Amino acid sequence: MTIRDPEKFCESLWDWSCLKGCLGDGKIEPTDGDGLAFVERNSYFLLLETKLPKAEIPEGQHRLFLSFCNKNNCVVFVIWGKPGNPEKMKIYDCGSIYYKDPCDLDGLRSSVDKWYQLANSKG
Repeated sequence: MTIRDPEKFCESLWDWSCLKGCLGDGKIEPTDGDGLAFVERNSYFLLLETKLPKAEIPEGQHRLFLSFCNKNNCVVFVIWGKPGNPEKMKIYDCGSIYYKDPCDLDGLRSSVDKWYQLANSKG
């Protein structure tokens, strides 16, 4: 991946410590993969993709998220906002798309916590 605007890219990076306590009592934390953060629990996956306000989801990325959540026990959260300050969220889950607009940090944390509770119950 080529980073076209390094300053804008760095400005959009999130510190995922804001989710502490949403992923059980252990030491589970999202791992970052070039802007995507991943969490795995009992073979269930949560992908967290962040976008700056007003950014678009490219069509290829949209198709990837739909495909991934259809086949891999995976949920994708696309979160718009500056780091640590979500404004809205798009959730890809089992081929369906849900919106949380507006969405704040408590709403994000609640959604992550619900995902974790489901994934944790499968173990």
